[in-house]
Amino acid sequence: MSNFYLIACEIFTHEISRILDVMAKTEGSPRISAEFLPKGLHDLSAAERRNRLKEVIEIADHSGKYDAILLGYGLCSRGIVGLRTERVPLVVPRVHDCIALFFGGNSAYEKYFFDHPGTYFQTVGWQELGEDLALLPPESIQAQCGAGESLESFCEKYGPENGPWLWEELGKMTRNYSHLAFLKTVPSTDALCVEKAQLKAAENGWTLDVLQGTSEILIKLLNGLWDESDFLRVPPEYRIRESFDGSLIQAIRNENDR
Repeated sequence: MSNFYLIACEIFTHEISRILDVMAKTEGSPRISAEFLPKGLHDLSAAERRNRLKEVIEIADHSGKYDAILLGYGLCSRGIVGLRTERVPLVVPRVHDCIALFFGGNSAYEKYFFDHPGTYFQTVGWQELGEDLALLPPESIQAQCGAGESLESFCEKYGPENGPWLWEELGKMTRNYSHLAFLKTVPSTDALCVEKAQLKAAENGWTLDVLQGTSEILIKLLNGLWDESDFLRVPPEYRIRESFDGSLIQAIRNENDR
């Protein structure tokens, strides 16, 4: 029986927990040890995100307990580029980000994205963790720019003339959106989450699309079903590099990607 160590963004907590419950009742399923890292890593620079993932990977890699390390991350603004192991393989989905994963892959995600420009995407995890600006770590790009601060705070920092203008410019982050797409992935919470999505869409004057998402890629990742089209298997002493040939990412030996 295989032993895998999963390192995943907490955005996936609900979906992965459901999959692990099923696997625990299925004879012959791999044994999974899971560690969920804070959603706030998405708000750090690619280098900072990579360093945090590297720390966790190295601990699992040198433990001698696992047959492979699984990453519950997509390319995510190049945050996984350069990651490597020394002893066991590293396996990562070939997706741009978590939304592409819930679409079942990049092709479906890109088609929807280009057919519906200006779309704000949500899943249950993003509803719970992605909306609250208080969750942003102080070293995050958004926090350093002042996201979540009040108009009064901006006026105190930048003066009565510059403060209102800067605060308004920062608030334009959502002005280019015209749609909200909610991807259903957790039946037990879907109804309540759709209501929240409806409220957010109405508040912003957006059109709401409720889509059926899929956890198929996560299921395959956790069960060791790593077909080449959906996953990159990185051997020890190789590292992840971004690819521009349609495969998104590739494994390269002795390549220093930064």
